[in-house]
Amino acid sequence: TTTTTTTTTTTTTTTTTATTATTTTTTTTTTTTTTTSISTAVTDTSTTMPPPQADDDHTFSATTAVPGYASTVMGTAPLAAYPEADLFPDGFKVYASVIKGWHIGDVSGRLAMFLGPTGVFVVGKLFDLEKSLSAEVDCQGPDGCGIRMHSGKSCNTFDVSQENDFEGQWAPWASIRYTSTNPVGRTSVEFEVRCELENLADKIVTIHYSDGTPAGCGEVFHITDGIGVTEVQPVFDSRASGQITAWWTTATIFYAGIVGGLQPNILSFQEGGHDCNIAGGCGVQLRDGNSCENLREQDHLYAPDETDPWPRVRYGFTDSRGVARFVGMVKTTAAVAAGTGLYGKPWIVKDKDSLAVGCGLVVPKAS
Repeated sequence: TTTTTTTTTTTTTTTTTATTATTTTTTTTTTTTTTTSISTAVTDTSTTMPPPQADDDHTFSATTAVPGYASTVMGTAPLAAYPEADLFPDGFKVYASVIKGWHIGDVSGRLAMFLGPTGVFVVGKLFDLEKSLSAEVDCQGPDGCGIRMHSGKSCNTFDVSQENDFEGQWAPWASIRYTSTNPVGRTSVEFEVRCELENLADKIVTIHYSDGTPAGCGEVFHITDGIGVTEVQPVFDSRASGQITAWWTTATIFYAGIVGGLQPNILSFQEGGHDCNIAGGCGVQLRDGNSCENLREQDHLYAPDETDPWPRVRYGFTDSRGVARFVGMVKTTAAVAAGTGLYGKPWIVKDKDSLAVGCGLVVPKAS
């Protein structure tokens, strides 16, 4: 498994792009955005993409948080509740896209998208890319290894010549890319784009080879079934609060959330820091119970014939105010096995020392 993190922060006067290899600074005066990109290559044995609601045997069973908020908060502010302006009262709007070969490429994949008032979280997997890529070495030009969103109802009618037209609300997408692939040309992507879009209807997503050639495309469609929202509340005298939105299919749980009141300035060991390095540290987990009481007696939520995926699921960062932003996907058939999906199941959020600090039950998302 290879993990590379790319973070872009833009203010009204300055845009700074940082990768693990280089740092470049440019100046702009038009937009205010923050973009965060995380991409992880994983080994996978599946070869085809299923329909959006079908069984999915090639999902990513671990996640890391996205460090987008920390770059916009400076100093030593007191611990705060989650930024409510970044969330809808009834949870994120959920969208998805099935990527298929396009132009001269054969890329396939599947993306889930969680839209809030100030940005969109994206998580998914891509297949049939070039093998063993590294963004620092192999991705060339403005569209090299690019993941782009455009206005458009159909990949069949989209004009390829519009590919480099990234201005205004589309500007943050110009820096989004997958940052590595494994030896068979597959990668997992997790990122947040800070932008203001009312919805993702009539949008398409394009995927590009390392030289920028268009290679995959998918229309974005709205998801209305199998969605639950959780209001995270403090437990055990903590100050944690926030919101998690989850969408589940027959074999996968996709989710995104923002939780505040956590320990500030956390950087997990998986992201190059020294925090969260005990079992359950910084955990974000679903439990097989029906309340936020007796959490220590509740097992993680997964099907009897599965290996427990939840010990590897955690947020990787908090900002100086103790806010974590995270997105991920977990392979499990637990939602189907439960018969009622995830409704009534508790999400718990842990601090870096693996103590439960927040909990809330999954309820149906309001239409």
